[in-house]
Amino acid sequence: MSNKTKSVFLDRTVSNALRLFFELLVLIHHLYQPFTLVGSRISAILGPIAVGGFMFISGYGLGVSYQRDGDDYLRKLAFKRIPTTYLTIVVVNLFYLILFYLRGNSFNNAFSFIISVLYIPLFKGYVTLSHWIYFLADLMIYYIVFLILAIVNKKYNARLKSSAKFFVFLAVILCLTLVIINLTTGSSRQMRGIFLFPLGILFAYGKDKLSRYVIKNKIKLVCTFSLIAVALFSIFAQDYFYSGTNTAQVFCTVMFEYVIGTLFVLAIMVFCWGKTLKSKFIDMASSLVLYVYVSHEFFFRTFQHLFPNLHWALIMLLTVFYSILISILIVLSRNKFYQLRRAKLKKKV
Repeated sequence: MSNKTKSVFLDRTVSNALRLFFELLVLIHHLYQPFTLVGSRISAILGPIAVGGFMFISGYGLGVSYQRDGDDYLRKLAFKRIPTTYLTIVVVNLFYLILFYLRGNSFNNAFSFIISVLYIPLFKGYVTLSHWIYFLADLMIYYIVFLILAIVNKKYNARLKSSAKFFVFLAVILCLTLVIINLTTGSSRQMRGIFLFPLGILFAYGKDKLSRYVIKNKIKLVCTFSLIAVALFSIFAQDYFYSGTNTAQVFCTVMFEYVIGTLFVLAIMVFCWGKTLKSKFIDMASSLVLYVYVSHEFFFRTFQHLFPNLHWALIMLLTVFYSILISILIVLSRNKFYQLRRAKLKKKV
């Protein structure tokens, strides 16, 4: 990495490298089996960091795209990005039906089948087919919220900034509501990475002004964010917050999901601020991230079911191998499809 282009916050290849890094954290969080208390606590914080990182990058990318294309991007968001994200969720759920039936499960009725495949958890009878697909569902909701806010804030000159601020306000309201629900019911609901999506948008909005300040104070900011995060992690990783009262557990969840994870992500993003990177391998490998993410649970649960006595490390390795393999095949097939499509269009012209 070099520091030559100081006006850039996240260039494309650095962003792709971060996607690979956060996907690695996801795989460790989901597949690695810690044997110590410290290991289990570290594994617990990797989830908020990984999802939060993806959310920040998504929010930043959305902000930059909106600044560049304006209302054209909103139309793309409404008629391409959001429908494509939802279609991905449905297609993934259809594949997870195989695993669902393989493990001897069944639906109570046709309605339960439909709402489960269509990912509509609002009705009774909904069955979760993939426990790790929630990231795409949350991301789709964040896209929809931003789209609505951008339309409502059309009269504002700083439309992007206003929408992001409203988003933060709504996130605070939602998190407080979830905290109250968790305190009264004993559940542990949370919207992972919800603050980092609008923060990514705000960073995109102010990237030119922020760039000079952040690069000048990079070491101070990275150390400050990291040290506070580590200190809070050391406090809230204690047994009291995991096995204590419901109030203590809820407070621990709030700190892990919304504070500590956010601080670690900000430290990582500030560290990468203004850096550039050129690597065709990273750009190519990053195209696999989405497919590795949506497929690794399928292989992980399948191997666990078919080979219950197989060592967890072998299951982990097999899961990673087949997830990458199927992702490569999907990307190659997708690229071939686009090539054929472009060739047909050229012939018509």
